[in-house]
Amino acid sequence: MKRLLSALMVLCVLAGCASASAIATPRAIPVLSPEEIPDTPHGIHNYLLLCVDSWAGNPDNLGNTDGMILVTADEDMGKISLTSFIRDLLVKNPEKSGFNRLSRYVINNGGNKAAVEKLVGIYESHFGLHIDHYIVVDWTMIQNIIDAAGGVDITITDGEATRLRSKTAYTASWTEPVLPSKNGGGTYHFKGHAAVIFMRIRSSTVVNGEANDFRRTSRARQVLSSLASSLRDITYDRALELLDAVVENTLVTDMSAADLFEALQIAYDLKGAPIDEMRIPIQGTFEEIDYGGSAQQIDYPKNREALHAFLYGTFIVRDDGEPELGETAPEDGELPEDAQAESLHDLYEVPEDGSAFAGFLSAFNAFALRAAQTDYSEADGLTPEFSALMEQYRLFLAEYDQFTRELETSKTPLLMMSRQKEMDERYALAGQAMDRLDQMDLCPADEAFYLETLESILDNAAAVPAYGED
Repeated sequence: MKRLLSALMVLCVLAGCASASAIATPRAIPVLSPEEIPDTPHGIHNYLLLCVDSWAGNPDNLGNTDGMILVTADEDMGKISLTSFIRDLLVKNPEKSGFNRLSRYVINNGGNKAAVEKLVGIYESHFGLHIDHYIVVDWTMIQNIIDAAGGVDITITDGEATRLRSKTAYTASWTEPVLPSKNGGGTYHFKGHAAVIFMRIRSSTVVNGEANDFRRTSRARQVLSSLASSLRDITYDRALELLDAVVENTLVTDMSAADLFEALQIAYDLKGAPIDEMRIPIQGTFEEIDYGGSAQQIDYPKNREALHAFLYGTFIVRDDGEPELGETAPEDGELPEDAQAESLHDLYEVPEDGSAFAGFLSAFNAFALRAAQTDYSEADGLTPEFSALMEQYRLFLAEYDQFTRELETSKTPLLMMSRQKEMDERYALAGQAMDRLDQMDLCPADEAFYLETLESILDNAAAVPAYGED
Protein backbone atom coordinates (compact mmCIF):
# COMPACT_ATOMS: atom_id res chain seq x y z
CA MET A 1 0.00 0.00 0.00
CA LYS A 2 2.80 2.41 0.89
CA ARG A 3 4.47 1.71 -2.46
CA LEU A 4 1.19 2.38 -4.25
CA LEU A 5 0.72 5.67 -2.40
CA SER A 6 4.31 6.65 -3.15
CA ALA A 7 3.82 5.90 -6.82
CA LEU A 8 0.64 7.97 -6.89
CA MET A 9 2.44 10.87 -5.19
CA VAL A 10 5.27 10.72 -7.75
CA LEU A 11 2.74 10.68 -10.60
CA CYS A 12 0.95 13.68 -9.11
CA VAL A 13 4.21 15.60 -8.76
CA LEU A 14 5.23 14.73 -12.33
CA ALA A 15 1.81 15.70 -13.64
CA GLY A 16 1.98 18.98 -11.77
CA CYS A 17 5.42 19.74 -13.17
CA ALA A 18 4.30 18.92 -16.69
CA SER A 19 1.29 21.19 -16.33
CA ALA A 20 3.33 24.06 -14.93
CA SER A 21 5.88 23.93 -17.75
CA ALA A 22 3.37 23.62 -20.60
CA ILE A 23 3.59 26.54 -23.01
CA ALA A 24 0.30 27.96 -24.20
CA THR A 25 -0.41 28.57 -27.88
CA PRO A 26 -1.08 32.32 -28.24
CA ARG A 27 -3.77 33.75 -30.46
CA ALA A 28 -2.74 35.38 -33.70
CA ILE A 29 -1.79 39.05 -33.30
CA PRO A 30 -3.20 41.41 -35.95
CA VAL A 31 -0.51 44.00 -36.67
CA LEU A 32 -0.52 46.94 -39.09
CA SER A 33 1.68 47.34 -42.13
CA PRO A 34 3.60 50.64 -42.52
CA GLU A 35 0.98 51.78 -45.05
CA GLU A 36 -1.85 51.10 -42.58
CA ILE A 37 -0.37 53.19 -39.75
CA PRO A 38 -2.15 56.57 -39.74
CA ASP A 39 -0.20 59.80 -39.93
CA THR A 40 0.54 61.50 -36.63
CA PRO A 41 -1.74 64.53 -36.10
CA HIS A 42 -0.15 67.95 -36.50
CA GLY A 43 1.87 69.18 -33.53
CA ILE A 44 2.24 65.78 -31.85
CA HIS A 45 5.61 64.14 -31.13
CA ASN A 46 6.08 60.59 -29.80
CA TYR A 47 9.25 59.71 -27.88
CA LEU A 48 9.87 56.18 -26.61
CA LEU A 49 11.86 55.91 -23.35
CA LEU A 50 13.37 52.50 -22.64
CA CYS A 51 15.26 51.46 -19.50
CA VAL A 52 17.31 48.26 -19.40
CA ASP A 53 17.30 46.19 -16.25
CA SER A 54 20.86 47.01 -15.23
CA TRP A 55 22.85 49.50 -13.18
CA ALA A 56 25.70 49.36 -15.71
CA GLY A 57 24.22 48.93 -19.18
CA ASN A 58 26.31 48.02 -22.22
CA PRO A 59 25.15 49.53 -25.53
CA ASP A 60 26.45 46.46 -27.37
CA ASN A 61 24.89 43.97 -24.97
CA LEU A 62 21.63 45.47 -23.73
CA GLY A 63 19.51 43.56 -21.27
CA ASN A 64 15.75 43.35 -20.78
CA THR A 65 13.91 46.60 -21.47
CA ASP A 66 11.98 46.47 -18.21
CA GLY A 67 10.93 50.12 -18.25
CA MET A 68 8.95 51.33 -21.28
CA ILE A 69 7.13 54.66 -21.45
CA LEU A 70 5.85 56.57 -24.46
CA VAL A 71 6.07 60.34 -23.93
CA THR A 72 3.72 62.23 -26.24
CA ALA A 73 4.11 65.99 -26.53
CA ASP A 74 1.11 67.74 -28.08
CA GLU A 75 2.08 71.28 -29.04
CA ASP A 76 -1.32 72.17 -30.53
CA MET A 77 -3.31 71.08 -27.47
CA GLY A 78 -0.62 72.10 -24.98
CA LYS A 79 -0.36 68.82 -23.07
CA ILE A 80 1.93 65.88 -22.37
CA SER A 81 0.81 62.25 -22.19
CA LEU A 82 2.64 59.37 -20.50
CA THR A 83 1.75 55.85 -21.62
CA SER A 84 3.40 52.92 -19.85
CA PHE A 85 3.49 49.37 -21.21
CA ILE A 86 3.49 46.18 -19.15
CA ARG A 87 6.84 44.56 -19.80
CA ASP A 88 5.52 41.05 -20.49
CA LEU A 89 3.14 41.96 -23.32
CA LEU A 90 3.15 39.20 -25.92
CA VAL A 91 4.17 40.58 -29.34
CA LYS A 92 4.58 39.13 -32.81
CA ASN A 93 8.12 38.64 -34.08
CA PRO A 94 8.52 40.97 -37.08
CA GLU A 95 10.92 38.88 -39.16
CA LYS A 96 10.13 35.30 -38.22
CA SER A 97 7.25 33.20 -36.99
CA GLY A 98 6.35 33.02 -33.35
CA PHE A 99 6.08 35.49 -30.53
CA ASN A 100 8.18 37.30 -27.97
CA ARG A 101 7.68 39.12 -24.72
CA LEU A 102 8.05 42.87 -25.21
CA SER A 103 10.80 43.32 -22.60
CA ARG A 104 12.75 40.33 -23.94
CA TYR A 105 12.80 41.24 -27.62
CA VAL A 106 16.04 43.28 -27.59
CA ILE A 107 18.04 40.79 -25.53
CA ASN A 108 16.77 37.90 -27.69
CA ASN A 109 17.73 39.62 -30.94
CA GLY A 110 21.31 40.82 -30.51
CA GLY A 111 20.98 43.24 -27.61
CA ASN A 112 22.22 46.16 -29.72
CA LYS A 113 20.99 49.32 -31.44
CA ALA A 114 19.66 47.35 -34.41
CA ALA A 115 17.50 45.28 -32.05
CA VAL A 116 16.20 48.46 -30.39
CA GLU A 117 15.18 49.88 -33.76
CA LYS A 118 13.31 46.67 -34.55
CA LEU A 119 11.57 46.99 -31.16
CA VAL A 120 10.50 50.51 -32.14
CA GLY A 121 8.99 48.97 -35.28
CA ILE A 122 7.08 46.50 -33.09
CA TYR A 123 5.55 49.38 -31.15
CA GLU A 124 4.54 51.07 -34.38
CA SER A 125 2.99 47.98 -36.02
CA HIS A 126 1.25 46.72 -32.87
CA PHE A 127 -0.12 50.08 -31.67
CA GLY A 128 -0.57 51.89 -34.98
CA LEU A 129 1.49 55.00 -34.34
CA HIS A 130 4.73 56.57 -35.52
CA ILE A 131 7.52 57.02 -32.97
CA ASP A 132 9.68 60.06 -33.69
CA HIS A 133 12.69 59.07 -31.61
CA TYR A 134 13.84 56.74 -28.84
CA ILE A 135 16.29 56.87 -25.92
CA VAL A 136 17.67 53.89 -23.98
CA VAL A 137 19.07 54.32 -20.46
CA ASP A 138 19.93 52.16 -17.46
CA TRP A 139 19.03 52.55 -13.80
CA THR A 140 22.19 54.51 -12.92
CA MET A 141 21.50 56.96 -15.73
CA ILE A 142 17.96 57.58 -14.49
CA GLN A 143 19.40 58.15 -11.03
CA ASN A 144 21.88 60.70 -12.39
CA ILE A 145 19.25 62.55 -14.43
CA ILE A 146 16.92 62.83 -11.42
CA ASP A 147 19.79 64.11 -9.28
CA ALA A 148 20.70 66.63 -11.99
CA ALA A 149 17.10 67.87 -11.84
CA GLY A 150 17.39 68.32 -8.08
CA GLY A 151 15.48 65.22 -6.98
CA VAL A 152 11.76 64.54 -7.07
CA ASP A 153 8.80 64.67 -4.66
CA ILE A 154 6.99 61.33 -4.38
CA THR A 155 3.96 60.33 -2.32
CA ILE A 156 4.27 56.78 -1.00
CA THR A 157 2.20 54.36 1.05
CA ASP A 158 3.19 52.83 4.38
CA GLY A 159 3.93 49.55 2.62
CA GLU A 160 6.19 51.22 0.06
CA ALA A 161 8.03 53.07 2.82
CA THR A 162 8.58 49.78 4.65
CA ARG A 163 9.98 48.15 1.52
CA LEU A 164 12.35 51.07 0.93
CA ARG A 165 13.58 50.88 4.53
CA SER A 166 14.14 47.13 4.19
CA LYS A 167 16.66 47.49 1.35
CA THR A 168 20.21 46.59 2.40
CA ALA A 169 21.53 49.69 0.62
CA TYR A 170 19.12 52.01 2.46
CA THR A 171 20.59 55.14 4.04
CA ALA A 172 18.92 58.04 5.81
CA SER A 173 20.08 60.37 3.03
CA TRP A 174 17.73 58.79 0.48
CA THR A 175 14.84 61.11 1.32
CA GLU A 176 13.96 64.36 3.03
CA PRO A 177 12.65 64.04 5.65
CA VAL A 178 14.13 60.69 6.71
CA LEU A 179 11.79 57.70 6.35
CA PRO A 180 10.50 56.63 9.78
CA SER A 181 10.90 53.01 10.90
CA LYS A 182 7.15 52.41 10.56
CA ASN A 183 3.98 54.14 9.35
CA GLY A 184 6.04 56.02 6.78
CA GLY A 185 3.36 56.84 4.25
CA GLY A 186 3.47 60.43 2.99
CA THR A 187 5.26 62.78 0.61
CA TYR A 188 9.05 62.90 0.57
CA HIS A 189 11.77 64.50 -1.53
CA PHE A 190 13.64 61.60 -3.15
CA LYS A 191 17.19 61.53 -4.40
CA GLY A 192 17.82 59.74 -7.67
CA HIS A 193 18.88 56.36 -6.28
CA ALA A 194 15.90 56.14 -3.93
CA ALA A 195 13.53 57.12 -6.76
CA VAL A 196 14.88 54.26 -8.89
CA ILE A 197 14.47 51.80 -6.02
CA PHE A 198 10.90 53.06 -5.57
CA MET A 199 10.12 52.50 -9.26
CA ARG A 200 11.51 48.96 -9.09
CA ILE A 201 9.37 47.83 -6.14
CA ARG A 202 7.40 44.75 -7.08
CA SER A 203 4.66 43.79 -4.62
CA SER A 204 1.35 41.95 -4.63
CA THR A 205 -0.12 44.63 -2.39
CA VAL A 206 -2.94 46.48 -4.17
CA VAL A 207 -2.38 50.24 -4.45
CA ASN A 208 -4.81 52.38 -6.45
CA GLY A 209 -6.32 49.18 -7.81
CA GLU A 210 -3.00 47.87 -9.16
CA ALA A 211 -0.38 45.36 -8.00
CA ASN A 212 2.79 43.61 -9.18
CA ASP A 213 4.04 44.82 -12.60
CA PHE A 214 0.88 46.86 -13.19
CA ARG A 215 1.62 48.93 -10.10
CA ARG A 216 5.30 49.06 -11.09
CA THR A 217 4.45 50.83 -14.35
CA SER A 218 2.29 53.36 -12.50
CA ARG A 219 5.22 54.12 -10.17
CA ALA A 220 7.36 54.94 -13.20
CA ARG A 221 4.66 57.30 -14.52
CA GLN A 222 4.33 58.82 -11.06
CA VAL A 223 8.04 59.64 -10.87
CA LEU A 224 8.16 61.08 -14.41
CA SER A 225 5.02 63.14 -13.83
CA SER A 226 6.31 64.49 -10.50
CA LEU A 227 9.68 65.27 -12.07
CA ALA A 228 8.02 67.21 -14.88
CA SER A 229 5.88 69.10 -12.37
CA SER A 230 9.00 70.13 -10.44
CA LEU A 231 10.43 71.71 -13.60
CA ARG A 232 7.51 74.03 -14.31
CA ASP A 233 9.56 77.14 -13.51
CA ILE A 234 12.88 75.98 -14.97
CA THR A 235 14.92 78.60 -16.80
CA TYR A 236 16.23 78.01 -20.31
CA ASP A 237 19.84 77.95 -19.11
CA ARG A 238 18.93 75.39 -16.48
CA ALA A 239 17.08 73.36 -19.11
CA LEU A 240 20.25 73.30 -21.22
CA GLU A 241 22.19 71.98 -18.24
CA LEU A 242 19.59 69.25 -17.77
CA LEU A 243 19.85 68.38 -21.48
CA ASP A 244 23.60 67.92 -21.00
CA ALA A 245 22.84 65.48 -18.16
CA VAL A 246 20.50 63.52 -20.43
CA VAL A 247 23.10 63.36 -23.22
CA GLU A 248 25.77 62.18 -20.79
CA ASN A 249 23.43 59.53 -19.41
CA THR A 250 22.17 57.83 -22.57
CA LEU A 251 23.10 54.32 -23.69
CA VAL A 252 21.56 54.29 -27.17
CA THR A 253 19.48 56.80 -29.14
CA ASP A 254 18.61 57.74 -32.70
CA MET A 255 18.56 61.45 -31.84
CA SER A 256 21.06 63.83 -33.40
CA ALA A 257 22.15 67.03 -31.69
CA ALA A 258 19.52 68.89 -33.72
CA ASP A 259 16.84 66.39 -32.65
CA LEU A 260 17.81 66.82 -28.98
CA PHE A 261 17.61 70.61 -29.20
CA GLU A 262 14.23 70.38 -30.93
CA ALA A 263 12.95 68.10 -28.16
CA LEU A 264 14.32 70.52 -25.56
CA GLN A 265 12.49 73.42 -27.17
CA ILE A 266 9.22 71.46 -27.29
CA ALA A 267 9.59 70.42 -23.64
CA TYR A 268 10.47 73.96 -22.59
CA ASP A 269 7.46 75.41 -24.40
CA LEU A 270 5.24 72.83 -22.67
CA LYS A 271 6.64 73.27 -19.17
CA GLY A 272 3.71 73.51 -16.80
CA ALA A 273 1.42 71.74 -19.27
CA PRO A 274 -1.09 69.19 -17.93
CA ILE A 275 0.17 65.61 -17.88
CA ASP A 276 -2.20 62.74 -18.72
CA GLU A 277 -1.41 59.12 -17.91
CA MET A 278 -2.45 55.77 -19.36
CA ARG A 279 -1.44 52.15 -19.06
CA ILE A 280 -1.36 49.51 -21.79
CA PRO A 281 -3.12 47.10 -21.67
CA ILE A 282 -6.37 48.75 -20.65
CA GLN A 283 -8.63 46.99 -18.19
CA GLY A 284 -10.57 44.00 -19.45
CA THR A 285 -8.43 43.38 -22.55
CA PHE A 286 -5.70 41.01 -21.32
CA GLU A 287 -5.12 37.56 -19.90
CA GLU A 288 -2.00 35.98 -18.43
CA ILE A 289 -0.60 32.92 -20.22
CA ASP A 290 2.54 30.82 -19.93
CA TYR A 291 4.83 31.41 -22.90
CA GLY A 292 8.19 30.32 -21.53
CA GLY A 293 7.34 32.50 -18.56
CA SER A 294 4.46 34.72 -17.61
CA ALA A 295 3.14 36.75 -20.55
CA GLN A 296 0.17 39.04 -21.10
CA GLN A 297 -1.92 38.23 -24.17
CA ILE A 298 -3.94 41.32 -25.07
CA ASP A 299 -6.59 42.47 -27.50
CA TYR A 300 -4.48 44.71 -29.74
CA PRO A 301 -7.30 46.27 -31.82
CA LYS A 302 -9.07 47.47 -28.65
CA ASN A 303 -5.84 48.76 -27.13
CA ARG A 304 -4.87 50.52 -30.36
CA GLU A 305 -8.19 52.33 -30.51
CA ALA A 306 -8.08 53.22 -26.82
CA LEU A 307 -4.50 54.53 -27.13
CA HIS A 308 -5.38 56.66 -30.16
CA ALA A 309 -8.43 58.05 -28.38
CA PHE A 310 -6.26 58.88 -25.36
CA LEU A 311 -3.44 60.52 -27.33
CA TYR A 312 -5.32 62.20 -30.16
CA GLY A 313 -8.87 62.85 -28.87
CA THR A 314 -9.91 66.50 -29.33
CA PHE A 315 -13.11 68.52 -29.65
CA ILE A 316 -14.35 71.95 -30.64
CA VAL A 317 -15.39 74.54 -28.05
CA ARG A 318 -17.81 77.21 -29.18
CA ASP A 319 -17.34 80.80 -28.10
CA ASP A 320 -20.10 80.26 -25.54
CA GLY A 321 -17.78 77.80 -23.76
CA GLU A 322 -19.85 74.71 -24.45
CA PRO A 323 -18.32 71.78 -26.34
CA GLU A 324 -20.09 70.86 -29.55
CA LEU A 325 -19.54 67.12 -29.56
CA GLY A 326 -19.71 65.68 -33.03
CA GLU A 327 -18.22 68.73 -34.74
CA THR A 328 -14.75 68.41 -36.17
CA ALA A 329 -12.31 70.83 -37.73
CA PRO A 330 -12.34 71.17 -41.53
CA GLU A 331 -10.01 68.88 -43.46
CA ASP A 332 -7.55 71.72 -44.12
CA GLY A 333 -7.04 72.01 -40.35
CA GLU A 334 -8.39 75.59 -40.13
CA LEU A 335 -10.97 76.17 -37.40
CA PRO A 336 -14.00 78.41 -37.91
CA GLU A 337 -13.59 81.95 -36.60
CA ASP A 338 -16.18 81.34 -33.88
CA ALA A 339 -14.53 78.22 -32.52
CA GLN A 340 -11.21 77.17 -31.10
CA ALA A 341 -9.64 73.87 -30.11
CA GLU A 342 -9.26 73.54 -26.38
CA SER A 343 -8.23 70.82 -23.98
CA LEU A 344 -10.52 69.50 -21.28
CA HIS A 345 -8.19 71.08 -18.76
CA ASP A 346 -9.17 74.52 -20.06
CA LEU A 347 -12.86 73.65 -20.28
CA TYR A 348 -13.09 72.29 -16.74
CA GLU A 349 -10.29 74.43 -15.30
CA VAL A 350 -8.42 71.35 -14.13
CA PRO A 351 -5.32 72.02 -11.99
CA GLU A 352 -2.27 71.23 -14.10
CA ASP A 353 -0.63 68.66 -11.85
CA GLY A 354 -0.80 65.49 -13.94
CA SER A 355 -3.36 63.77 -11.75
CA ALA A 356 -5.47 60.78 -12.70
CA PHE A 357 -8.37 63.26 -12.92
CA ALA A 358 -6.85 64.90 -16.00
CA GLY A 359 -6.54 61.48 -17.66
CA PHE A 360 -10.14 60.67 -16.80
CA LEU A 361 -11.48 63.86 -18.39
CA SER A 362 -9.44 63.29 -21.55
CA ALA A 363 -10.75 59.72 -21.80
CA PHE A 364 -14.32 60.90 -21.19
CA ASN A 365 -14.06 63.51 -23.91
CA ALA A 366 -12.63 61.02 -26.41
CA PHE A 367 -15.53 58.67 -25.76
CA ALA A 368 -18.15 61.45 -25.88
CA LEU A 369 -16.78 62.70 -29.18
CA ARG A 370 -16.89 59.25 -30.72
CA ALA A 371 -20.34 58.61 -29.26
CA ALA A 372 -21.63 61.73 -31.01
CA GLN A 373 -20.34 60.42 -34.32
CA THR A 374 -21.02 56.69 -33.93
CA ASP A 375 -24.12 54.69 -33.09
CA TYR A 376 -22.59 52.71 -30.25
CA SER A 377 -25.97 51.26 -29.33
CA GLU A 378 -25.60 48.93 -32.34
CA ALA A 379 -22.17 47.64 -31.27
CA ASP A 380 -21.87 43.90 -30.77
CA GLY A 381 -19.23 44.05 -28.04
CA LEU A 382 -17.39 46.34 -25.67
CA THR A 383 -16.24 49.52 -27.41
CA PRO A 384 -12.57 50.35 -26.79
CA GLU A 385 -13.20 54.03 -26.04
CA PHE A 386 -15.63 53.05 -23.29
CA SER A 387 -13.14 50.54 -21.91
CA ALA A 388 -10.47 53.25 -21.79
CA LEU A 389 -12.90 55.62 -20.09
CA MET A 390 -13.76 53.09 -17.40
CA GLU A 391 -10.07 52.40 -16.79
CA GLN A 392 -9.34 56.10 -16.26
CA TYR A 393 -12.43 56.46 -14.06
CA ARG A 394 -11.23 53.55 -11.92
CA LEU A 395 -7.76 55.08 -11.61
CA PHE A 396 -9.17 58.45 -10.56
CA LEU A 397 -11.43 56.95 -7.90
CA ALA A 398 -8.49 54.92 -6.63
CA GLU A 399 -6.42 58.11 -6.43
CA TYR A 400 -9.22 59.87 -4.57
CA ASP A 401 -9.57 56.94 -2.16
CA GLN A 402 -5.81 56.91 -1.59
CA PHE A 403 -5.88 60.65 -0.87
CA THR A 404 -8.58 60.25 1.78
CA ARG A 405 -6.52 57.52 3.46
CA GLU A 406 -3.41 59.70 3.42
CA LEU A 407 -5.41 62.62 4.80
CA GLU A 408 -6.19 60.62 7.94
CA THR A 409 -2.56 59.70 8.67
CA SER A 410 -0.64 62.60 7.12
CA LYS A 411 2.34 64.08 8.91
CA THR A 412 1.63 67.37 7.11
CA PRO A 413 -2.11 67.86 7.81
CA LEU A 414 -2.20 71.52 6.75
CA LEU A 415 -0.74 70.69 3.36
CA MET A 416 -3.17 67.82 2.89
CA MET A 417 -6.15 69.91 3.97
CA SER A 418 -5.23 72.53 1.38
CA ARG A 419 -5.62 69.82 -1.25
CA GLN A 420 -8.90 68.50 0.12
CA LYS A 421 -11.12 71.16 -1.47
CA GLU A 422 -9.36 70.65 -4.81
CA MET A 423 -9.81 66.86 -4.66
CA ASP A 424 -13.47 67.18 -3.64
CA GLU A 425 -14.11 69.52 -6.57
CA ARG A 426 -12.54 66.99 -8.93
CA TYR A 427 -14.67 64.23 -7.46
CA ALA A 428 -17.80 66.32 -8.09
CA LEU A 429 -16.74 67.11 -11.68
CA ALA A 430 -16.07 63.43 -12.34
CA GLY A 431 -19.56 62.66 -11.07
CA GLN A 432 -21.06 65.28 -13.41
CA ALA A 433 -19.18 63.81 -16.35
CA MET A 434 -20.36 60.30 -15.54
CA ASP A 435 -23.94 61.54 -15.19
CA ARG A 436 -23.80 62.53 -18.85
CA LEU A 437 -23.47 58.86 -19.72
CA ASP A 438 -27.15 58.51 -18.84
CA GLN A 439 -27.92 60.71 -21.84
CA MET A 440 -26.05 58.43 -24.24
CA ASP A 441 -27.25 55.25 -25.90
CA LEU A 442 -24.81 52.61 -24.73
CA CYS A 443 -24.67 49.10 -26.09
CA PRO A 444 -25.44 46.23 -23.65
CA ALA A 445 -21.75 45.26 -23.44
CA ASP A 446 -20.76 48.78 -22.37
CA GLU A 447 -23.52 48.93 -19.78
CA ALA A 448 -22.48 45.54 -18.39
CA PHE A 449 -18.83 46.59 -18.28
CA TYR A 450 -19.78 49.74 -16.39
CA LEU A 451 -21.36 47.61 -13.66
CA GLU A 452 -18.37 45.25 -13.66
CA THR A 453 -16.04 48.22 -13.26
CA LEU A 454 -17.99 49.51 -10.28
CA GLU A 455 -17.75 46.07 -8.67
CA SER A 456 -14.01 46.00 -9.37
CA ILE A 457 -13.60 49.43 -7.81
CA LEU A 458 -15.36 48.28 -4.66
CA ASP A 459 -13.36 45.03 -4.53
CA ASN A 460 -10.05 46.85 -4.98
CA ALA A 461 -10.94 49.37 -2.30
CA ALA A 462 -11.67 46.53 0.09
CA ALA A 463 -8.37 44.86 -0.82
CA VAL A 464 -6.22 47.91 -0.04
CA PRO A 465 -4.45 47.10 3.27
CA ALA A 466 -4.49 49.33 6.27
CA TYR A 467 -1.45 51.57 6.66
CA GLY A 468 1.58 49.67 7.87
CA GLU A 469 0.56 46.45 6.13
CA ASP A 470 2.31 45.13 3.01
